[in-house]
Amino acid sequence: MRKANQKAQARKGLALLLSVIMVITAAIAFVPAAAAQGSVTVVVGPSLVFEEVRLSAHSPDEKTVAIVKTGGVYELRDIKTGSFVASLAGYSDFYFFYESYCMVGNNNKWGAIDTDGTLVVPLEYDSISPHFMNGRAMVGKGNKYGMIDTTGAIRIPIEYDTVHFMWEGMALVEKDWKIGFYNESDVLIVPCEYDAASYFQGGFAWVAKDNKCGFVNESGVLVVPLEYDGVEPFAEGFAPVKKGDKWGFVNTNGAVVVPIEYDDVRPFWDGLAMVKKGGKYGFVSTSGAVVVPIEYDDAGDFCEGLAWVRKGDNCGFVDTSGAVVVPIEYDNYYGYFSEGLAAVGKNGRYGFVNTSGAVAVPLEYFYVSNFNEGLAQVRDDNADFGLINGDGTVLVPPAYDSIHYFDDNGLSVVSKDGERGLINRSGAVVIPLGEYRDIGYFTQGVAQVYDSDDFLYGLVNTAGVLILPMEYPSIDYAGTVENNAYFWIVKDDKWGIISVAVQPPVPPNLGCVSGGEALSVTDARMVLQQLVGKIELTPDQLDLADVDGDRQVTITDARLILQMLVEKITEFPRK
Repeated sequence: MRKANQKAQARKGLALLLSVIMVITAAIAFVPAAAAQGSVTVVVGPSLVFEEVRLSAHSPDEKTVAIVKTGGVYELRDIKTGSFVASLAGYSDFYFFYESYCMVGNNNKWGAIDTDGTLVVPLEYDSISPHFMNGRAMVGKGNKYGMIDTTGAIRIPIEYDTVHFMWEGMALVEKDWKIGFYNESDVLIVPCEYDAASYFQGGFAWVAKDNKCGFVNESGVLVVPLEYDGVEPFAEGFAPVKKGDKWGFVNTNGAVVVPIEYDDVRPFWDGLAMVKKGGKYGFVSTSGAVVVPIEYDDAGDFCEGLAWVRKGDNCGFVDTSGAVVVPIEYDNYYGYFSEGLAAVGKNGRYGFVNTSGAVAVPLEYFYVSNFNEGLAQVRDDNADFGLINGDGTVLVPPAYDSIHYFDDNGLSVVSKDGERGLINRSGAVVIPLGEYRDIGYFTQGVAQVYDSDDFLYGLVNTAGVLILPMEYPSIDYAGTVENNAYFWIVKDDKWGIISVAVQPPVPPNLGCVSGGEALSVTDARMVLQQLVGKIELTPDQLDLADVDGDRQVTITDARLILQMLVEKITEFPRK
């Protein structure tokens, strides 16, 4: 009996937890997300000590060192603490660290160092590429070029007029105006005999000789003979080819699969390719069969199983069988479906249709964009932008001159009359218009802002709080360790490092508040954060009948949920 009572209490608590979840779900659309507050710590200081700093131009989170100048001498320093790593006194020229290596120079000779400052490529080259890519770098002596690896070993002889980075494991080289290819095993698999060539794409590269084109594969075999007047890259295993003024398609064996009889073609997409003949458009399959009649005045590629078509002045959409799904009655189109909706227009007004052809958002806007992550921009007659969701609900009324895409933090920079601000996905204002002259992109929960003619920058967090005053001509992100994001800053021509620590919100102390006090959305979130991942439930363990419909959640309820789920429900499986 006691165990049965415990289970009944558990179901009651779980039902209350569902109430909390529903409260939060409903509230998220209207209340800004609880933003973590940031604190700033000066790691090197309080005075700024470095005369010059050169950070990586690529992926700071992957880097460990920075090149700095102090006391007139270059050094390697830890990119996040500023501690000494190695002297660079023997070098006068530097590129940037990339793939854990940096190209260095002195007296017009170039080599490379690693992150310990060790010289791994001797200073013997007249030229060198700015960085290694996939472990290779191009080097030159005199007017000849080759390729080395990160140990300094020569992988492609220094005897070519031009050498390009490897693409899909193949490097294009040129000698005496002829082109060939090396593979990753440093074998010249395509001799320098072609007049022109492309990079490899999908395992093939087109080549040309004596004004005729074909394709070679990664083994250097000419799989499509040099007999075409024009070609385009392979897509989905088929390549457009041209003879005279007609187009068709070949497969990877060089066999013609779509007759060379069309005035124009576009590459295959989702198994279908647009073709043009006699001024009309349609679609063919990979076998060459016409699946969408060649009867339209224009057409676009398939996306989400539908493609737009035009007859005369009217547009609609057809499916992959050629059936008209969206009636050909609209004046305008935007080319493709996105997230199950496509923008259409009629009589100067725009809205959206779904994949069944039904109008999902009324045609009442002056302009609309395609949907992206559940949102689309709309524009009213005053040329102001707003946001709607997939059912047409206005989330942000048209009020802005522009709205950027939302970032991973759910934030977007908006502008009006030359002023910028920040909103979240529910349309709530995070930073009012005009508070800062410009707002940058968020990195690790912070973004640069400035508000002066002197272009002095500071940092704000995702709640819009200024956590670093606008006093610095430059702020450069240097990477993150655990919850600390590091930035190099400059002031009065001196550089130093700051650490921005983003602290998680402190869970509410439920024992310190009165039992009847209403639980805020933020506190409810904290309750859920404490519970997520602690328990696994099966559908039969959730009794929705215990929910009385009241969505008011009190501190007493939350405390009960915590107590029962964290301490009492031992019979349910734990993660």
